[in-house]
Amino acid sequence: MATAHGSETAQQSGPRFRAEARRRIIDAAKQVFQEKGPEAPLEMVARRGGVGIATLYRRFATREDLLREVCLDVMRDVTHEAAEAVEQEPDAWSALTRVLHHCVTTHAAGTLPVVAGRFVQTDEVLRTRTEYVDALNGLLDRARAEGSLRAEVDHVDILLVLSLISRPLPGIEAELGQQLAHRYLRLLVQGLAAPESGREAGPRPDQQALDALWNGGDIGGATEDGERDANGPREGR
Repeated sequence: MATAHGSETAQQSGPRFRAEARRRIIDAAKQVFQEKGPEAPLEMVARRGGVGIATLYRRFATREDLLREVCLDVMRDVTHEAAEAVEQEPDAWSALTRVLHHCVTTHAAGTLPVVAGRFVQTDEVLRTRTEYVDALNGLLDRARAEGSLRAEVDHVDILLVLSLISRPLPGIEAELGQQLAHRYLRLLVQGLAAPESGREAGPRPDQQALDALWNGGDIGGATEDGERDANGPREGR
């Protein structure tokens, strides 16, 4: 006859419990890594996720495993949200702004630049990254085609500016930080809208800069035509 304790233990070792614990760990890791950086104590991740540190290590044997899975989870989630937004929203602009706010709400925008480049990039990571970038570019292409998005805005602009506005500020509670991030995103979205007339917003980063960030390097100075040295500003400038 199974005891109550034995039944509880079996329940906590079942597939549903394992999946829920994994989900809680990943969600907590997104928040903690965004707030404290990729070297944040994993005990903090476990506490935030409501699990024991042993449970965390059973699912992610190393910090690198957890960082990789967080990165994959963020990219898959945004890719899925982009596909749903295209299907469900009335126009490309609505789909784009929905995905941008989703990135802020789910901590995707602030987490990805922090964890990228901190682990070995497997074929799965590279494939998922391509799908993720393609999904963002698809949203931007549709918005440009309907005339709602500024012509010079690309996915690098989107990813970097989302990262900047999603960074938590010291001394601000998480809930207030989220409210402010969405407020500033709404203001930003107004600037992304295609103007009837006007000039470009000025120097902007390019794919080489994003690759440098992805690989754990620094972003150099932008130029008017978008060219840059990923290791820093060119001499003579």
